[in-house]
Amino acid sequence: MPCEIVKETPLLRGRRTAVIAGTGQSKLPAIELEDGGWYRKESSEMAEDIRAGVFSEATPAG
Repeated sequence: MPCEIVKETPLLRGRRTAVIAGTGQSKLPAIELEDGGWYRKESSEMAEDIRAGVFSEATPAG
């Protein structure tokens, strides 16, 4: 699966307009899926999901 890492400035949460529009939150990490949905969890939970193979089954955040 191709991916792109986009680094955000931690102090400028208000400028994360795409993340806010997609997830309703300014928190990271968040992943925009190919279908336009979003996947958002705390990093430790996200790592567990990815290791368990459920990342591909993630439903859009919101």
